Amino acid sequence: LYVCGGAFGTQMLSSVERFSPEAQSWEMLPPMTSRRAYVAAAAVAGRLLVFGGSDGAQCLGSAEWFNTVTGAWEPLPSTLQRRSGASATVVLG
Repeated sequence: LYVCGGAFGTQMLSSVERFSPEAQSWEMLPPMTSRRAYVAAAAVAGRLLVFGGSDGAQCLGSAEWFNTVTGAWEPLPSTLQRRSGASATVVLG
């Protein structure tokens, strides 16, 4: 389980946390390259993808993924339309 971005008051967050059900604890991961509230996220093929959201001033179209093997965020092509508050899902993936 991953929690990505969000807001703390008026500050948009780039932080990412992962929950381990076995250990019953949260772990901080490297932050996303962009601050994102209202971000959409999905996990597929061992990677966590995040896209869109808001940086507090505008909707975002940027996207990035976290490689759970290397522990690094990598940029993805931007979406065709900026958006925040969207949802994401993976089908058969």
